[in-house]
Amino acid sequence: MGLYTPIIVAEAQPYPVDRDLLFVADDWLLTSQDQLDTASLEDTHAWAHAGRMGNVLTVNRLRLPELAVKAGDRVRLRVMNTANSRIMRFGFPGLTPYIIAKDGQPLSQPMAHKGVLTLAPAERYDLVLDIPQDWAGLYPINERSGKQPFLAAQWQVTATAGSRSLEAVVALPANPLPKAEFKTQQKLTLAMQGGAMGNLTTALYQGKRLSVQELIANKQVWTLNGVANMPQAPLLTAKVGEGIEIALHNTTQWPHAMHLHGQHFRAFNEVTQQELWQDTLLVQAGDTQTIRFLAMTPGKWLLHCHMIEHQVSGMVTFVEVV
Repeated sequence: MGLYTPIIVAEAQPYPVDRDLLFVADDWLLTSQDQLDTASLEDTHAWAHAGRMGNVLTVNRLRLPELAVKAGDRVRLRVMNTANSRIMRFGFPGLTPYIIAKDGQPLSQPMAHKGVLTLAPAERYDLVLDIPQDWAGLYPINERSGKQPFLAAQWQVTATAGSRSLEAVVALPANPLPKAEFKTQQKLTLAMQGGAMGNLTTALYQGKRLSVQELIANKQVWTLNGVANMPQAPLLTAKVGEGIEIALHNTTQWPHAMHLHGQHFRAFNEVTQQELWQDTLLVQAGDTQTIRFLAMTPGKWLLHCHMIEHQVSGMVTFVEVV
């Protein structure tokens, strides 16, 4: 229902840009009176499909905001998808974004990205964009998940006199993470089941085995390794310093944005086409994606689908680090 806020941890030395801007995207399901459609919060039909989709797009809390920049500016744009369930795809016509970080973790080298930028709920990308010297006025930023581009926000560009040459986009300083190669002590598979057109027949829920009809009566329509909602025991228990590998096997008809609390993991990133440190991974229907992490932070940590309706209706477990 909107209870969130970005938290920025600044680098010790300011990153060399002219503007550092937020781009926090969300979609809202509103009534004809522009009020939050609270009746839809209990829509198990939506839960069993892609999740609760909105009908109003906001960026930085506004409909169609204007991002004020000057011609020739180099901009750091912190793009975040805070929607309940919608996978968003943003296009930046006339610009070439450079990706410098994913989920708060710097890339070893900035990467030019062509085409749309796809973000599942909870995914974040830091981009660097150079506003052309000859721009003045309003220029579009489009959301491209539909059949036609949807105007999500606009650059409001003020013309400036003169020009300057821009240096190459530089990498952010590395965060203190483990080396990319580490020994794996535990391997397991996390099977995602359920949802509309799924193959779920029974599952454990609160320690009891229920039929699919009984699960639906309890508003549970998804499972992880045959358990609906929070299990009684952790998915795994690891000691600090152990390497863990989990194969996320999506047997459902829907994509899932799998999010791990407390640790970052290594996994293949479809946007950059390389393995990165990240904490949220979009696993498409029928796919298997593998995450690897070094257990570093003691505690009990959620591993769940960040399509929030999928989480509340079954798709959540936890790992324990001791």
